[in-house]
Amino acid sequence: MTGSSLMQPSRMQELDPEAPWYVVICKPRQESVAVENLARQNFCVYLPRIQMRKRRAGRWIDSVEPLFPRYLFIKINMLLQNAAPIRSTLGVVGLLRFAQTPAEVPDAVISAIQARENAATGLLENQRQQFKVGEAVQVIEGPLKGLEGVFNQARGDGRVMVLLELLGQMNRVVIEQDWVMRAG
Repeated sequence: MTGSSLMQPSRMQELDPEAPWYVVICKPRQESVAVENLARQNFCVYLPRIQMRKRRAGRWIDSVEPLFPRYLFIKINMLLQNAAPIRSTLGVVGLLRFAQTPAEVPDAVISAIQARENAATGLLENQRQQFKVGEAVQVIEGPLKGLEGVFNQARGDGRVMVLLELLGQMNRVVIEQDWVMRAG
């Protein structure tokens, strides 16, 4: 899915903008399949996705993943539209329920998530700092590979400042962020 994660609502949903949002539980790694199939049935669905950098097989890669793995949101008026087909939709387990009542999500929560999306990509950007100041890190690439130090600060250019012991004293060294990982 490219662009916005919000699928266009059916005509019935357009007639009822007051319909609440509910949580749909998906099968593992089947969120996109569930979105596609629910949208084909004219349900208004929303799958917030986030762009992250992950380390796989020794390399950093950019990855787009659901913000809430195995969950998506569906806007439906249960009095006007039959919710029974939801649980038999490909990729779906069913609605999240507390006792016998489907879990409602306030519009303000959905709006807050959508407000954090990048307008061009429809993706949330991972704004969580990778390391905390004072955290032990290890250099895993480059000429200082194998040294351990202390994370000092992130820089805006994809680099980080790390305190490393070199020649018997602590020195501030600026290196690529991808060359550092948590020590442990």
